[in-house]
Amino acid sequence: MLLHIEWDDARDEPRLKKYYQYNLEKNRPWWQKKIDEGIVKSAQGWGDGTGHIVHLTEFEDTEAFAKFWADEKFHYLMLGFFPLVDNMKLRIFRPGMRPKS
Repeated sequence: MLLHIEWDDARDEPRLKKYYQYNLEKNRPWWQKKIDEGIVKSAQGWGDGTGHIVHLTEFEDTEAFAKFWADEKFHYLMLGFFPLVDNMKLRIFRPGMRPKS
């Protein structure tokens, strides 16, 4: 399972400052805790230098993802994060299924 989140950094200085502060104080410690607990297999982010960010979170299986998604703290953090960025997109990718031969 893969959780794909992408966004554009805010262009105005006050929101951008709040974004960095929010990430350092709330988001990053929580994500690291989920990695340490083994719920998240890996979490990586990339930026293109223009303020466009892509964040990928990998889960071992659908059960791990379900446990992650059921955590109210994740939804609380996302509600605080959405207003600080632009063009937020969240996608969930699951393994494809093939009919048995």
